[in-house]
Amino acid sequence: MAFGVFAGLPRRRRAPTEALTVAGLSLQRKRHTGSDPASTGAVTTNATEDLFLAAITIDSADSVTAASNSFTLEQNFVIGSSNGRETFASADRKGSPSSNSTTFTHRNNTWRAQIAAFRKAP
Repeated sequence: MAFGVFAGLPRRRRAPTEALTVAGLSLQRKRHTGSDPASTGAVTTNATEDLFLAAITIDSADSVTAASNSFTLEQNFVIGSSNGRETFASADRKGSPSSNSTTFTHRNNTWRAQIAAFRKAP
């Protein structure tokens, strides 16, 4: 079964930065060209027990070498034939009420990054 562009459907154009808040979840997404810092944007939280999950997708073979604000880089891989067509990376951190974003370090390629905060169940 094909979805979106693969099914011939037009892609929905989105703003370069979008924010969404749902009970227990806060999400921020950014898209930029390679020369911009690869920042996820900040999510809103008040708890020190929240879990932050950040991810970046890069439009070509690349290498993500670090994530800022005490995030731990968990995954970094390239997929596609030959030298790769896309790069994916993720990072995570247990929350705090401040510094609720991360910036991924990589080469100069177009990217999309997002971050989500998950609230600990009571």
